[in-house]
Amino acid sequence: MNEKLRIKSNQLLLVEGKDEVSFFEALLNEQTIENFFLKQLMK
Repeated sequence: MNEKLRIKSNQLLLVEGKDEVSFFEALLNEQTIENFFLKQLMK
């Protein structure tokens, strides 16, 4: 796994799977928290 990751924000949140991505996207949107880069580690 030699995928290059370009970080697009000062705040990075790495999560394990797609369920976690969905959860944190909803949470960040609900709390109106912006400028986060959310990345899934496992596929």
